[in-house]
Amino acid sequence: MHISAADTLKSMLTRILLSLLCASLSAEPADPVVPQGAKIMQANHAATHGYGDFEVDLRMVLVNKNGKSTERRLAIAQLEVSPELTKTLISFAAPKSIRGTGLLTFSAKDRDAMQWIYLPKFNRVKRISARDRSGSFAQSTFSYEDLTDFRVDEFDYRWEGTTTCGSLQCDVVLRTPKDPYSGYAYQRLWVDDSIHQIRSMELYDTDRELQKVMQAEDFRAYALPSGVVYFPTSVTMQNVQTGRATTLIWGEHKFARGLTEQRNFSENALRRVR
Repeated sequence: MHISAADTLKSMLTRILLSLLCASLSAEPADPVVPQGAKIMQANHAATHGYGDFEVDLRMVLVNKNGKSTERRLAIAQLEVSPELTKTLISFAAPKSIRGTGLLTFSAKDRDAMQWIYLPKFNRVKRISARDRSGSFAQSTFSYEDLTDFRVDEFDYRWEGTTTCGSLQCDVVLRTPKDPYSGYAYQRLWVDDSIHQIRSMELYDTDRELQKVMQAEDFRAYALPSGVVYFPTSVTMQNVQTGRATTLIWGEHKFARGLTEQRNFSENALRRVR
């Protein structure tokens, strides 16, 4: 039987295609490609974590739409229980009308943050539901949602390019919350490319209208055994829809405080806030 050159060529091509198909089926799956936006936020998360635990005193300055300001004093204690779980206790010390109020937050990977608030006036601990986390915390322009320790996998990301932000070069990242109860449709972040910190953020409400603008300034570096971490000394959240603003002025962070889950981050600890 005569086999033409064309048949021979077809046979060769068939064998090549079959071998390539078999190779692709037997090969190890390729590592997933991490989008640029997610890479930037992973670097940001690494630059603000790995501290173990800390305590810090703050001042909260609230400014109403007429420019009148009031001040509160509070403290934050935070514990990295594991790479997947962080616990935070916020407690108010002044003024007298709010002294003893506390907020306990558990921020965990792969599940919604859990939050409880203690109101000493009623001697009551209340669980903050997922639907209520967009509400104002202590009459400030920060919501309960804003005060959780974010996880990279809680958002979808889109890198929008680079730009200058003051004297720095920043990546612009748009992130969309996966939480269906989030108070935000999306957020646009400016993250510097030197120490990987969020310098500014625009927060858009569920109607996709600009609601708030956050500015973080004067970052302080802390050299710890695990590496260098950074925290701002001033964070302002301005609500552009209401004209109100809140500034958190941070003192010096104190690390390795020996904090424990049971003693410092339980319901009993929340009730002991002073």
